[in-house]
Amino acid sequence: MQLGMIGLGRMGGNMAKRIAAAGHEVVGYDHSPESDRTVASLKELVAALKAPRLVWVMVPAGEATDSTINELAELLQPGDMIIDGGNSRYTDDARHAAELEPKGIHFMDCGVGHRPRLRAYGWRQPGGLRERAPDFRGT
Repeated sequence: MQLGMIGLGRMGGNMAKRIAAAGHEVVGYDHSPESDRTVASLKELVAALKAPRLVWVMVPAGEATDSTINELAELLQPGDMIIDGGNSRYTDDARHAAELEPKGIHFMDCGVGHRPRLRAYGWRQPGGLRERAPDFRGT
């Protein structure tokens, strides 16, 4: 499986490493050139992924998440999927899903926990319309 990870800070970076260690290909982007990013822009990230694309957003809730999802909405194609792991408010998640639906882009929110005792495994609590989303259970 191939996955785009946006936001390679403490949580997103560790998630990317765990996912890669499990044998998946991770294409990583972060606005910081000092990060472990493998591409220098969201456009390059989308171009590096095979359709249907799976893009996991791990940036702070609020404006950072909104602007990232808005930019992705212009780059992705019908059948692609965005997962928001940035602990956005549920009303923001509902708005993102509604905005992406007419474009045929799937959306799922996924609360992510990262405590020291969970570092090796992490914790995920997904939400969204499972019947509309492609099968990405491999992650």
